[in-house]
Parts: sequence; C-alpha cells; structure tokens
Amino acid sequence: MVGMSEGGPVAALFAATYPERCSALVLYGTFARFSSWIPTEEAFTNFLDYIDKAWGTGGSVPFFAPSRANDPAFRRWWGRYGAMLRC
Repeated sequence: MVGMSEGGPVAALFAATYPERCSALVLYGTFARFSSWIPTEEAFTNFLDYIDKAWGTGGSVPFFAPSRANDPAFRRWWGRYGAMLRC
C-alpha cells in the first residue's frame, strides 16, 4: 500500500485495520497531523493560495523533490501528475 501526502494517514489506517490485506506500507510526503506540517494560519493560507493558482504546474518540485528542481522533464512530469491528483 502506498500513501502519498493526504493519503498517508488513510493508508496507515487501512494497514492497521486490515493487516491481513497489507504486506507493506510505503509513505511519501505525508504527515501524522496536518497542523504540524503547516504551523501558522498565514502559512496555511499561502499553501491554499498556491493550490488555487499553481497546482499542477510543477512549481512544488523544489519543496517535495529538491534534488530534481532543475530537471525540466521531471518538473513537467510532476506538473502532469499533480494536475491529475487535483481532479
């Protein structure tokens, strides 16, 4: 089972609830408590603003995958992937 971002807590809950149905758990870019990831109201507002204006552009690569920030092909892939998740 793979849990990415907001899917991490749900994947962990599923794995804990149905251990017989889950042989492995991979978590990426996730958190136990969302409020610990974005600690202030201003930071949360900025994050929501980014989602509204730029999600799916690849602009979040430096934050989520800094080692790939200067890779144009990866940024395009990341943007397409992000746009797909927003649906």
